[in-house]
Amino acid sequence: MKKIRIILVLCLFIVTKTFAQTPEAHKILGVWLSEDKTGKIDVYKANGKYFGKLIWGKTMYESDGTTSRKDVKNKDEKLRTRNLKGLITNDHFGVF
Repeated sequence: MKKIRIILVLCLFIVTKTFAQTPEAHKILGVWLSEDKTGKIDVYKANGKYFGKLIWGKTMYESDGTTSRKDVKNKDEKLRTRNLKGLITNDHFGVF
């Protein structure tokens, strides 16, 4: 009987440790609405890194409603010609 108790306590300890090691960073995964409610991003993890993909934005399109606006505010001039629609970043979600 004593061996069973020890095994149960050990199993409980192992299970508790396993779940306690789940990284807090996983809490950011999912679709998020920006604080000012003008954009939505999908935060996901791939190859050990976190990424954000712009899936909706109030100002994501030109006045015609179909042409995606460009990333004109990007600090890297080479990236300013890319479309905002579907934009993926891992740079601290710096698009917003």
